[in-house]
Amino acid sequence: MRISRKFFVIINSILIIPCLFLFISCSTNSKLTTIPEDASIKIGKTNISGIAPLSGDISRTTFGKYPVMVEKEGYETLYAILPMNVGGGVIAADILLFAPAVFWNAQGAFSFYEFDLEKGVIRYKEKDPEEWKEYEIPAGDQDNAKRFFR
Repeated sequence: MRISRKFFVIINSILIIPCLFLFISCSTNSKLTTIPEDASIKIGKTNISGIAPLSGDISRTTFGKYPVMVEKEGYETLYAILPMNVGGGVIAADILLFAPAVFWNAQGAFSFYEFDLEKGVIRYKEKDPEEWKEYEIPAGDQDNAKRFFR
């Protein structure tokens, strides 16, 4: 019995299209904390805004950036662009399943962020038992975030 080309195309579409939406629409639920505690966090282009500690969903992106503003009375306001995690596994899956998807979701948020107003840095990690990685905020990122929130 010979399978027709039309049948093959229909089956591939049924299998591949749900996978594409799975990869394209992914987001990360990130836990956000501050030093000192109870600072106000706002992440642009998301619905995340409130007093730390808090959690929120941050969508995957390739070209987009998430500006951040963290403030607490008595401290200099921290402005930054959120450091993102480039997911090699997601990129590989995009290339194998549907290469143009790389343009929508090559970067994702880390699972944990700590905004340190005392040192003016951001710490991040993917898993709870990992060591924090420290990110010193470039002046250009600070300026871009300030412009976004003004």
